[in-house]
Amino acid sequence: MKNKYFLEFSSQLLKEEKNILKLFIEKFLEKETMEFKLDELEIPKLRNCKKNYIERLGKKGISFIDGNVERVYCPFFSSLSFNNDLLKVYFNEKFIEYLVNKEKKIKYSLKEVLYLKNSFSIDFFYKVLKENKLKNNFSIELEKFKEIVTIESYSRIYDLKRFVLTPLVDDINKNTDFKIEFICNKENGVWKIDFLIKNDKIDLIKNYTKLFLKLYKNHIIDKKKVALLIFNAINLHGYDYIKSKILFAIKNKKKYNLNFDNLLENVLCDRIGEFYILLRSFEVIAENIDIFRKTIHREIHPLDFPEINTLEYNTNLAKQLYSLKPKEILTLTSENLKLELFFNPKEASKIDIYKKYTK
Repeated sequence: MKNKYFLEFSSQLLKEEKNILKLFIEKFLEKETMEFKLDELEIPKLRNCKKNYIERLGKKGISFIDGNVERVYCPFFSSLSFNNDLLKVYFNEKFIEYLVNKEKKIKYSLKEVLYLKNSFSIDFFYKVLKENKLKNNFSIELEKFKEIVTIESYSRIYDLKRFVLTPLVDDINKNTDFKIEFICNKENGVWKIDFLIKNDKIDLIKNYTKLFLKLYKNHIIDKKKVALLIFNAINLHGYDYIKSKILFAIKNKKKYNLNFDNLLENVLCDRIGEFYILLRSFEVIAENIDIFRKTIHREIHPLDFPEINTLEYNTNLAKQLYSLKPKEILTLTSENLKLELFFNPKEASKIDIYKKYTK
């Protein structure tokens, strides 16, 4: 089958299957335990059994396609474990790459297109909307639009509006963060489609990007290049992440003998910067935050890092822990360490301890 866009499901996913797959993805990205009670999952029964329904989903997968160069097929799961009414989910490692690798996440946007119904909606999302996401509006000639979304019929503009443009807009508006509108105009005998774009999340990121450009304008050489770097970093990692990377780049220009633009690009591509090695990762049963706090102290105090024994470090750790809500991830960084803490009083809590280094 000729590839028309960047991904294909091995077989069409039902709405309920998309819902459950999205739930699993969200739990995984939030680093929550991938255990579920079958009775609590909002899925239908197959042959009067929810387990059969999950097993059918377990046989499906997705192909990630890079033009005509590469095609990677990934089953969604490496295994699904059933213990009476308890389901444990394990994603395929290759599939995980497309959920967490920042270059692949930017390109494939799996969560964003999971609910799109029409193939031309997916074409439009990848080939048009993502390319123009920083704009408020743009225009495409009608014939070019039909080529992009692989539509050869509908010679009448009325039919194209009814059977392609209106369903496409409804699909995008309902199932992604974008809100779009279209207007068809004829200029010098040529039909054009004007699209208006609205995305509250992107608008917020654009405002943050403008703020950073204004705050650090004295360091920036190529404003357009740096704006795109900052926008993509905020979109993937958030405001605090890019702020720390910018400050690192400003502080270390002389050390690496690079201008700000090039140093920031290297830092955001993980070629230069501060990194972390996982020292310990383990789960613990902690009924309350006091038990969780004592376990953390017991694990970190034997480590040979000077900040661990300071009053400031221990006071800040206790303060952050007592404000931590169940099933939230707390990240604490210091001169030499990073802690990632997940507290769950009803099931297993998780403690990850990292050592910081610079390259």
